[in-house]
Amino acid sequence: MRSLAALLATLAFTASAHAQSQTAIARFFPAFEQGQLVGCHVGFSVVEFGHGQPVVVAGVVAFGPLQNQPGSLATVVLLADGRRVGLSELTDLQLHTLQWAQEQAFATRIVCSSRGSKERAQAVEAAYDCVAAIMSERSLRKGASGHLDLGSNDAYFNLILRLLQKQARNAGAIQPSFFEVGFGSGTILSRVAAAGFPVAGVEVSRALFDIAQTRVPTAIARNLKRCGVMDVRKEDISQPTLIYWNDVMEHIPADEILDVLNRLWELLAPGGWLLTVTPNWLLRPSDVTRDFCPPRTQSRGLHLKEYKLSEVVRLMRQAGFKRVSGPLCCVRNKFVVSGISGTWPKMCLEPILDHLPLRWTYSWCARLALSCSIAVK
Repeated sequence: MRSLAALLATLAFTASAHAQSQTAIARFFPAFEQGQLVGCHVGFSVVEFGHGQPVVVAGVVAFGPLQNQPGSLATVVLLADGRRVGLSELTDLQLHTLQWAQEQAFATRIVCSSRGSKERAQAVEAAYDCVAAIMSERSLRKGASGHLDLGSNDAYFNLILRLLQKQARNAGAIQPSFFEVGFGSGTILSRVAAAGFPVAGVEVSRALFDIAQTRVPTAIARNLKRCGVMDVRKEDISQPTLIYWNDVMEHIPADEILDVLNRLWELLAPGGWLLTVTPNWLLRPSDVTRDFCPPRTQSRGLHLKEYKLSEVVRLMRQAGFKRVSGPLCCVRNKFVVSGISGTWPKMCLEPILDHLPLRWTYSWCARLALSCSIAVK
């Protein structure tokens, strides 16, 4: 009976959403007749059952004229369905809804394409060019620079610096070096280089790569490659002592993640460290899904899989890393690394934390640095 009631409620909500969509079409239709809009997408869907009730998202995204205006990463983007859309005329709500729609569409394209195929590689590049442009436009409107400095806050930079300095004290004649996977606009690379360490990196998005080329010093730009990790061979680079990737692992299709970790293991210098930051599964969803669905919903955007710490540790060991540890904790946005902790106690706590109230779960996940791990080759 409960299932039947849920189904009837779903149909009622869907009908309501359809009515809302028709109202929205009527509101935008005059603009079509006047040639002010170049496209419109109307959609509604049941996105999650929360507290026994289906949650329906209905939306209309109206696309304005294709005009290039300065100030954003790209004012015209290529969508998953092949259309080109201008961003400058969209409202904030339309931009946000467009990002949600495109992340879902590109995620489906990526997952449904064959592992290691050219089709998948093209979908990945197009996805991050499109979404990065939308996020940049949204950032500009909030008064920010528009540069996507994702994962480049002081806590991560200070952790990287301390690890490199520790390697410098213990490495003897080997000079520590830094390699970033998914360097975005190059902020972390520039800061690490300014601290005196050799740097290099890869970025899959052409748009972000081009921005980084203009922001980093020329000496660094020569060491940057626009490609995926699987396109980098050990012979192509000087083996780094520290590889860093932040908010990258969750974007990789599950059927490729072990291959990527194997390649990172190969690229690392003997005894080198892989510093991984990936949003813990307890925080789910950590992509744009969280703006449209209830907490503890599986991500449906470009976070193709969000991991528990126990899953990260298992994958690292499968890839050949001999030890996986992490910061002891994080206090006031600062990682405590004076005693690098083992992961076993934290992994034991994960199932318990998932049953706590959300506020407590989020708080303890941050304090215990469950999204961060350090794997040793």
